[in-house]
Amino acid sequence: MSPGWTTTLHVELVMPFVWHSAFEELKEQCSAELLRITGAKAIDWKLSHNIATLKRVKNQPGINGVRTLSR
Repeated sequence: MSPGWTTTLHVELVMPFVWHSAFEELKEQCSAELLRITGAKAIDWKLSHNIATLKRVKNQPGINGVRTLSR
């Protein structure tokens, strides 16, 4: 590695739901240990979401204000 380079660990997470507080908590809990075990000087955290919509039960039309979902 060139002497002028800094070592940055890149962490990219894809979550199936929005939960920003969990991402912040994960960064707080894991950053120091990740820096220690990898020897990196910094961590570049990236969060994206891949949210899937569940299929309606028996393809019934929706009712305003009611969510009828099936896994």
